[in-house]
Amino acid sequence: MTGVSSSRHNLKTMILPKSVEVLPRAYSHRDCELRLPLWVSLEHGFAHIEIDVYCIFGSVLVGHDLPHLRPQKTLEKLYLEPLQTYVQQHEKTFDETKLYLFVDVKTRAKSSYKLLHTLFCRYRHIVTCSTPETCDAKPSTIVISGNRLPYQSIQEQQERYAVLDGRLEPKLIERSLERVSRLAKHYKGQTDVKRAWSEGTEALLLQAARQSIVQVGSIESLDISQKLCLVDASNAVGGAASMMMASPLVGLASALEYKGFSVTTLLYDRNHLAETKHSILNQLVHFDVTLFVSTSRTRLQEDEKGLALEVARTAKRFIHLALWNPYSVQDLPTPALLSFGFRPESIRAVADVLAGGEATGVLPTTLTLLE
Repeated sequence: MTGVSSSRHNLKTMILPKSVEVLPRAYSHRDCELRLPLWVSLEHGFAHIEIDVYCIFGSVLVGHDLPHLRPQKTLEKLYLEPLQTYVQQHEKTFDETKLYLFVDVKTRAKSSYKLLHTLFCRYRHIVTCSTPETCDAKPSTIVISGNRLPYQSIQEQQERYAVLDGRLEPKLIERSLERVSRLAKHYKGQTDVKRAWSEGTEALLLQAARQSIVQVGSIESLDISQKLCLVDASNAVGGAASMMMASPLVGLASALEYKGFSVTTLLYDRNHLAETKHSILNQLVHFDVTLFVSTSRTRLQEDEKGLALEVARTAKRFIHLALWNPYSVQDLPTPALLSFGFRPESIRAVADVLAGGEATGVLPTTLTLLE
């Protein structure tokens, strides 16, 4: 990082350029979506940085939405390693903690905390450590938010490398409900203030996503004892015009693992399909159910279609998941699930249906299906 130097023993001068004023109340929301995660915020004086994480596959992956997760984008690679390297290259002692990393956990609280604790322990020389009696301040303090354990679960822990964010007290929530109720009286129609507060936008989006899932053909709910295999392109095309590359496979695997399934992913390269085709087909015998995932806005290429047909013939049980273009269902054997997109809510809705939930969506047009 150019332009960064240090002359004093505190994080302000060690991490930030001298010419940059530290903004004590500035908060870098969704920092992982910046051009250079961590460094862009630090260069502009932000000392509070939010990092959205998913603890899956034994790794802490960075990203706000499931489809944007990538195996190489981890909390360690994007944040902890660069911070450690910079600190080691400059000073090794600090007067006080200046940098706060807010780790917003999107996966299960208990298993995620265990994985995060193990990771932060390896960086104890730059991460503040607390015990029931003491606090050893270091260059950065980790604050866990989102899906986190209750304070009582960790207060007796001998060494803690993270603190927990605060939550609203019941009295404050009640006051907010009263204000919203007063405002709601000025609007026509029915209102359910308590439901809106407790569920929020996320729950409403999930409900809408569930109601849009369409099932084509008969699909028996999967059992968690079955081994699942997800087959998808490693470089799925998100838009025909922009050729933006996107793949929701990691998010889908995470959603199914959250349900208790054992999931393996097999990827093929659209540009070099012949090189991976036989390897994928040879591995299908080891799985009880194969889920072929089509995620492109464009229709399947002919060689892709050929691969999918061979996957359907080879697999013990085949299900097509059309997560964007519904017309892909016309190219492959049924059964199939359609979601018309792969936002996190849609991915969760697909996982719910596979686990036994009901698909209530209706096709907006008539499709000609393969016999």
